[in-house]
Amino acid sequence: MRLPCTSFLLGLAAAGLLASRGAAGPEESCQKATASALARCVRTVADAEAACFRKSGAACGEADARRARALSRVGRRIEARCTGAAEVAAAGYAPLLPAELGARLAAACAREVGQISARLFGEDGEALAGAGDEGAQCLLAAHGRAGELLGKAIQTAGRCAGRLCDAADLDRADAALEALEQRAAAKIEGRCEDFAGLVGADAASFARETADRAETAASAPCDPLDRVETGAPPGGPGAAPGHCLFPFPNDYFSVGDLGSPTGRRLAFQREALPANQAGVHIDPARWNEADGFSVGPMLLFHDPDADLGLSGAPPITDLAASLDPASPVLLLDAETGAQQLLWVERDASHEIEAEQGLVGRVGANLENGRRYLVAVRGLVDAQGAPRPAGAVFAAYRDRAPTAQLPVEARRRRMERLFAELEAFGVARAELQLAWEFTTQSVESTASRLLAMRDDAFAILGEAAPEFTVDAVDEPGDGQTFRRIDGTFQVPLYLDDGGEPGSTLRTGPDGLPVNEGDFFTARYRCVVPDAATTAGGPPAVPARASLYGHGLLGSISETSASHVRRFADDHNFVLCGTDWSGFADEDLPTVYKVLQDFSNFPTFIDRQHQGVLNFLVLARLMIHPDGLGSHAAFQVGGESVIDPSGVYYDGNSQGGIMGGVVAAFAQDVERFVLGVPGMNYSTLLYRSTDFEPFGIVLRAGHPNGLDRLAMLALAQIVWDRTDPNGHVRHTTADTYPNTPPKKLLYHVAFGDHQVAPVTVEIAARSNGAHLRTPALAPGKVVPEVTPYFGIPPILSYPFDGSAVVIWDSGNPAPPIEGVPPPEIPPTDPLWPTLSPCAQNWDSDPHECPRRAPEARLQKSEFLREDGAVVDTCGSGMACLAPTF
Repeated sequence: MRLPCTSFLLGLAAAGLLASRGAAGPEESCQKATASALARCVRTVADAEAACFRKSGAACGEADARRARALSRVGRRIEARCTGAAEVAAAGYAPLLPAELGARLAAACAREVGQISARLFGEDGEALAGAGDEGAQCLLAAHGRAGELLGKAIQTAGRCAGRLCDAADLDRADAALEALEQRAAAKIEGRCEDFAGLVGADAASFARETADRAETAASAPCDPLDRVETGAPPGGPGAAPGHCLFPFPNDYFSVGDLGSPTGRRLAFQREALPANQAGVHIDPARWNEADGFSVGPMLLFHDPDADLGLSGAPPITDLAASLDPASPVLLLDAETGAQQLLWVERDASHEIEAEQGLVGRVGANLENGRRYLVAVRGLVDAQGAPRPAGAVFAAYRDRAPTAQLPVEARRRRMERLFAELEAFGVARAELQLAWEFTTQSVESTASRLLAMRDDAFAILGEAAPEFTVDAVDEPGDGQTFRRIDGTFQVPLYLDDGGEPGSTLRTGPDGLPVNEGDFFTARYRCVVPDAATTAGGPPAVPARASLYGHGLLGSISETSASHVRRFADDHNFVLCGTDWSGFADEDLPTVYKVLQDFSNFPTFIDRQHQGVLNFLVLARLMIHPDGLGSHAAFQVGGESVIDPSGVYYDGNSQGGIMGGVVAAFAQDVERFVLGVPGMNYSTLLYRSTDFEPFGIVLRAGHPNGLDRLAMLALAQIVWDRTDPNGHVRHTTADTYPNTPPKKLLYHVAFGDHQVAPVTVEIAARSNGAHLRTPALAPGKVVPEVTPYFGIPPILSYPFDGSAVVIWDSGNPAPPIEGVPPPEIPPTDPLWPTLSPCAQNWDSDPHECPRRAPEARLQKSEFLREDGAVVDTCGSGMACLAPTF
């Protein structure tokens, strides 16, 4: 066993983690009060709830006097013993004030007892009512034992408050808690003939589950694991006090929830979340709807003195290094121990080194509803000296007891984590940091859009969506026969008429509801000359395709020159609608979010309606009574739209959001995603488009660690309308009543606006193959193995999803997580750029869609019997030189 050294114990004492012998001072008094007040509350409220269920078959409710008195006593006891913020901090509950701590513990008491009641009696007491007399007596007795056990488990966790403990005390406490569990299980078994039949778990498992509730009951708003000492003076320039939410994502910020698919629910406290310059903390309510964290998470921890290169942390240029068992940073599937692809980088978006977090990013998305383990070891500084662990993590690793209830209540979970890691070959003694997290379920990410889709099409039934034709223009540009603008009706799931800034209307189950009203969505369609015979009849019916516009744009992009050219060259009618929630009219909402991040879920809510609008527009394009039935879409009485199928083409944001439409579409099975990406928490800092928004964000949140935490928080909610949340359920393992899709990704090498690395992550997640050679011979790239882990296409035509890299002569993007720099005409690299890239100030973002070879490849893919064909020439890289 690794024992703590004297200097380490002195450090714990200085941090307020150890209590001294002798008369109890105010800090020790507060430490004792947290455990005693919470333990008493749990026992009393559990007794009160059992009495209510025994009497009425239901929970007590807010008005029950005994329950109310027990909850109010918690606050009084805390405020009597914890007289100020310093005492609360010494008890491990910074940044709360005494009254806030009392309220937190009272809420935890009510929540955990409520979870025990739900576990035994059912959410509404239905299990108790259906158990029969003997079964009901069994469940009520078990409830009493559970309340007693949880109270004693909390008291055991707080055993060191006000006194100096050692490792032997921890051993005795472990044994005592084990004995408490065994006694509780034995008493339950002695009272119940078939406890497992009633509850679904044996008495021993139930007792262990109950005792484990001490951790969530006693948890603090902030996780102290990631507090690492640096060479800077405490509180001075360059000091690193850590961040409340780090390490992240982290099951510490969740609680057990029997009603959720993962068995957990996020439980952020407002005080723990970043505040803007006005001191307003993010409201966690909408985040706490989720039952886990993003499946494409940012792994955040903090050590300004760590040298990632010297430590051998896996870089973006060598993802294979993350699969080395000796890697300093490991991400492991908790069930199988399988190492996950990732890279680790230091945040380069912030100038102050002390506020530059360390960020791990996955190379392939994680599974939904799964638990993962993170292990950090072997980090060294620039001189090669090992970095120390934070004081709290070291206390766990080295079995050094502390005086803080939230730290000690978690110790049992940490012991299990150490045991799991050791079983997977990770030695406890070498760890500098370790934690665990659970990804959110499919229900958490997809249930809202699935409910909206299914309900909307049930409302529409067999009928075509209602539509209008408001303007018809025949531009005579040699490509476009008609440009048609109009509106169509989509069942509405937002309040305030669906205006920008509106939020989802939800029912008791949390799912969106329609109240009989409709959203009026705009559309624009381009009918090519090719759909006619020399501008007249007979019609030459064109393939139908949706078109998705770019960042904060509008339907006007549907008639852009590259869209018109593609439509006429290959005979497509393309129709687009606004990305409601992500269109030009939503720009005020974006700035509102940047000023107060509590508004972020509202930004995401309206995007749900925007995705639904595209699904309904697809139906409108091919329905017999849809667009083709109107004279504006006819020549000589014949429809110019081939109703046999509908496809999707989109660029930039349209390429990104098209990945979401693909996950939910029932009428569209082939998608071309131009200059796309996914996972906005990875994209934003790597995009030139984000800079004007970043200025506003930095002004309101100058701390770099805060901004990283905000991006990571955002992705949890963004998974609902970001392909990041759905990429594993698009080409296979699809959502209910949803066909698998074929996707063609057109990537601009060195893109300044949408980071191509995120398409690589998508391909590893959904099985897309790579068109090779991806790069021209001699192309200089920093990767050890470019496009690692993406299988190549071996022969053509290829009937699957594919990634095609289009090169306009740009250099590889920076590896530091920042946007590519603009290349001026005076730069020696300028002549190597294609005319297309030169036309857009060295940015190749516009180039793939304008290359004739890319347009031909799209056309051959977007057919009922389509496939990926090689239009670049065997053995040749795909070039996008023209403008």
